[in-house]
Amino acid sequence: MKIGVIADDLTGANGTGVRLTQFGFSSATIVKDAQIPTREHFEALILDTDSRYCERTIAKQRVEEKMELLANWEATLYSKRIDSTLRGNIGVELDTMLDKHGKDTVAIVVPAFPDSRRIVKEDILYVNNIPLHKTGVAQDPLHPITQSHVSTLLSQQTVNSVASIPLYDNVDQLKQGLVRLFYQGKKVITCDAVSNNDITRIAKAMALIHEFNIISVDPGPLTAQYAYETRNLQSEKHQLLVTIGSSTKTSSEQLSYLLNKTDAHPIYVDPNNLVGSKIAWKREVNTAILQAESLQEHSLILVTTHGQDHEVLDLASIAKEQKVSVTTLAKQITDALAHISYSLLCNENFSFKGVFTSGGDVTASLCSISSASGIELIDEVLPLAAYGRLIEGTFNKMPIVTKGGLVGDETALLQCIHFLKKKTMI
Repeated sequence: MKIGVIADDLTGANGTGVRLTQFGFSSATIVKDAQIPTREHFEALILDTDSRYCERTIAKQRVEEKMELLANWEATLYSKRIDSTLRGNIGVELDTMLDKHGKDTVAIVVPAFPDSRRIVKEDILYVNNIPLHKTGVAQDPLHPITQSHVSTLLSQQTVNSVASIPLYDNVDQLKQGLVRLFYQGKKVITCDAVSNNDITRIAKAMALIHEFNIISVDPGPLTAQYAYETRNLQSEKHQLLVTIGSSTKTSSEQLSYLLNKTDAHPIYVDPNNLVGSKIAWKREVNTAILQAESLQEHSLILVTTHGQDHEVLDLASIAKEQKVSVTTLAKQITDALAHISYSLLCNENFSFKGVFTSGGDVTASLCSISSASGIELIDEVLPLAAYGRLIEGTFNKMPIVTKGGLVGDETALLQCIHFLKKKTMI
């Protein structure tokens, strides 16, 4: 998949590029008069036209030139990056992109950027809870804004038919609504969104549409999520196993971020049952394996002891009570996670293409159980997170990413998963 974005200013181009990078797409911004680099491979290119305050004819010409570059680059997913306060030559630039794409193409416009307190409710764009036309942005001397009604603002700028669609709680209903508007002849469709969950829902619906081609039009969040959802659909049978044994606050935050951003299906293993009797240990392991077998259709299977209701164990007290070492108890936990991972990787009902492990002890235990002699190191995902292949054993040459529990910010786990998925795509 190649993602081509046209942005009317460099700051916005960089912002969209960063969001795409956070979703695992290698991205680059190309400044106004530069050509697309031929020596480097990127999955996303964001081309700056520097056209926000140009004459309409100049903006049209620059977009035409960038569209030709993206077509020659063989872009498969197109986006128009717009300002979240709807400044610029949005109408003529959209018309130009739609003309280049042909009649079976629709621009889906989502100006919302919830993280920056830009939301769209009932087709009204709010900035910091204030209607757009009542903000200081509306006083822009070159592009004054007299109202906040998104579809009306766009209707004043584009020659294409515009419609708006409200919030839907159901992805399929939203998809059906978008398709219905397409068959009614609408070429520009604006969508309400007041939260990141709304944007995710819109992106999922867009990714399911095959009736027409789509240009994603937004300040960045929708495009990144749409690209992510599209890639997920293209790789439904491409499964990854994620095993997290680290119990640090950092790893917990990273796990929460991953679950919020993906459709990962977690299998929670209760650590209390792993430091008790052998019977309890075996029962917990088998329970986790059975739970996983019900998730065979999902692409991202996650095994972790970080259950929401699981408190961090006081291993020192438990070790004292059982008259064993803390190391012995910790190993019982990591061995359990490794055993679960081993069983799932061996299960023919899954088609795992790679494995991610967080916590060095879990990685070492998995290598031991699978008779791997080590890891062939190939690349660095981020500092202290490595990508490679298992050497020898049951899973010889299996791609693996390993990361320490204290490594990276809250996005680090997601970055590792995206990296592994990219490296293991068929």
